Formats: sequence, C-alpha cells, structure tokens
Amino acid sequence: MIYLISRSLTQGPAAGIVSLGGVALGFVFYMLCAAFGITALLFAVPYAYDALRLAGAAYLLWLAWQAVKPNGRSPFQVKKLQVDGPRKLFAMGFVTNLLNPKIAMLYLALLPQFIDPAVGSVLTQSLVLGTIQTVDQCRRQRDDRARRRIDRALSRHAAEHGCWCSAG
Repeated sequence: MIYLISRSLTQGPAAGIVSLGGVALGFVFYMLCAAFGITALLFAVPYAYDALRLAGAAYLLWLAWQAVKPNGRSPFQVKKLQVDGPRKLFAMGFVTNLLNPKIAMLYLALLPQFIDPAVGSVLTQSLVLGTIQTVDQCRRQRDDRARRRIDRALSRHAAEHGCWCSAG
C-alpha cells in the first residue's frame, strides 16, 4: 500500500497503475501456490509455517514501531524518490507483494479454509476465490476513500496483526 501511494505521489497515476500491475501479479503468484497445493507442503512442515508466521509478525511489529517510536518517521511522509521506468516499477510492485507476509498468510493459510471438496474441483474453487480476492484488492488500491481509511489505520493494523500472528 505504501509503495503504491509513494509511487503515485512522486511519479503520477500512471506509475501507480504500473506498480499495481506488479502487485497484482504477486497476488496471482500466491493464489496459484495455494491452488496447486503448495499450502499442503507448507503445513506438512510445521516449522516452515511457524517461520513464515513469526517472520511476518516481526515485520509488521517493526513497521508499527517505525511509525510510533519517538522521533519516528511516518511512512506517509512525502519525500523525493528516484524516478523509475515501467519495468522497474512493475518488478518492485511484484517483489514488494511477494515479501508482504500478510499476503502470504492470506493465500496460504486463510483462503484454503473456504474450499469445500464436496462442492467440486478444489483447483477451480481456489482459482475463483483467489481471482475474486485479487480483483477486490486491486479495486481497493485505486479507491481514494478506501486508501485514506487504510492509511489512517496502518500502524494500529500492523501492530494488531503482528500480535495476532505471533500468538499463533
């Protein structure tokens, strides 16, 4: 979210849209991992899931601390960024989303709970559910009112999720 906002502010809406394309590809990557059973592998090795969960919790708590510590800098403080080309913007959006622990947790832990093998193909259900979530996330990224609400709650949200993830 912060990455998209910073690129849109410094390079304009077109840069934000290109970056959003990379972010969307990151959603698709995790969706495909969940759909093709990478989730089963992750849960078969309990330490792998715990490592992902705790690393994500630590990252979110660090983000929250950076915003609220004495003399901390707001992640929304506008500063001059280097102007990057479309390829780099897309790649940075993709990598930023791949390294986002909340997205990994969403696709690899939460979404599979809504799949019912009795209803039909697990692959089809996974792809449909993941596509709906991806489209919804991209729509939210472009909605200014939703973005402002999310911006105001970022530090609190990161701290809450960090605590939740670390509690197991």
